[in-house]
Amino acid sequence: MDYLEIIFSLLILFIPLYAVVSKNLIPAYSVLLIGANPYVSAFSLVSALLIRANHLLKPKVNKSILFLFLLWFGYGLALSIKGFTITFFSELFQLFLAFSLLIYIVNYASNFRSLKLILTGLIFSGVLLASFEIIISIFNLEIRTLSYIGNNPANYSAFFLLITTIAIPLYLYKSIFLRILIGSLGFWAIYMNESRSVMVLSFVVIIMWLLKDRSFFTKILLGIVGGYIAYILFSAVVMSQIYDTSSIFSLLNYENNFSNLERLNLLFYSYDLFLAKPEGHGIGSSYSLFINNSYTIVDTYPHPHNTLAFFAVELGLIGIIIYFYLFFTLFLTAQKISNKKLKELSMCLILALAFFSIADVIFYNGILMLSSFIFIGIIFASARIKSTC
Repeated sequence: MDYLEIIFSLLILFIPLYAVVSKNLIPAYSVLLIGANPYVSAFSLVSALLIRANHLLKPKVNKSILFLFLLWFGYGLALSIKGFTITFFSELFQLFLAFSLLIYIVNYASNFRSLKLILTGLIFSGVLLASFEIIISIFNLEIRTLSYIGNNPANYSAFFLLITTIAIPLYLYKSIFLRILIGSLGFWAIYMNESRSVMVLSFVVIIMWLLKDRSFFTKILLGIVGGYIAYILFSAVVMSQIYDTSSIFSLLNYENNFSNLERLNLLFYSYDLFLAKPEGHGIGSSYSLFINNSYTIVDTYPHPHNTLAFFAVELGLIGIIIYFYLFFTLFLTAQKISNKKLKELSMCLILALAFFSIADVIFYNGILMLSSFIFIGIIFASARIKSTC
């Protein structure tokens, strides 16, 4: 365990004590989550939620999401009757903990002020993570944690940075200076994490926000961004950047790009696994199925790097239904949000979650799953807020 991970892990253990005096524990928890050991983070969250158990009773979340959770959890239990792997209990517990966190957020954030505190905490955690990532890169420090912080490039860290330093500040802050400052910091850190898919998604999120704003400054900025995109598209054609592994255009290269071909083979393997057991192999089965598989050159993949394929393998046809039903419910919920800013932010979060779910599994890794459920909780909490901002 790295010394930085030890510090964050020790600090996050104080969250249950903080929960004794304050019910607003999500901002502090999200800040410490970026560097703490995932197991320590889970223990701390369980303890804090038990202390604040009153916020878990009589959940005020949409009945559709309650039904989805019961289907997800219940079907996973039913499949275990046929047998289960050693990771079954940890994944099932992870699902229960993540959903409890979602309920807590929705029950707590009953007004814009409470939700704004959560959003501000997430922004601070993103800025802190980006700062660490940049310092680690500049000084070439050998720091590795089991969470988001570290010199090992990761899609998970990049996705968290996208939401907390680009998406949320764009819709929460009015100051152009803050938007550009925090967004630039986050974009720099995303670039250093070498996540091609999140880089593309960052441009999509920014353009999505620009199209919502009709101010003169925004039109100029949109023209600059549009011109830059046109330039890099031209460069991609002329300079054949599609074959450059560091370029975002290499996402389109399925001729000889190793990463793309490996992911494609993972999808083929997932399809064969689904055909073999359309009812699903069971929660927690992904790791044992994909490690040492014969379809890819690298034999250490714990999952198919695609959320829909992950659901199809573990939960079969029911898993596919859960995947589409989740995003359908999120979309319908966002449409009902009366607060304009929160509605636009929620649509942005749904887009980001859906897009990233294609590139990776958002419900496998512990901290990424907790982060994803925090973002989903923000969407459902926003639907309960009637005030304007």
